[in-house]
Amino acid sequence: MFRESVNFPLIDCDASPTRSTRQVLAALESFRPDVMVFDNSGRT
Repeated sequence: MFRESVNFPLIDCDASPTRSTRQVLAALESFRPDVMVFDNSGRT
């Protein structure tokens, strides 16, 4: 499965990232990444 094959932190949102603004902002503040990728694959 994809989740187990990556070598970087994953952040689950309650909904899609576009509908989870507070969670996305918290992740940005916490990790301070140079790059952040949002992938909605696997969601229904």
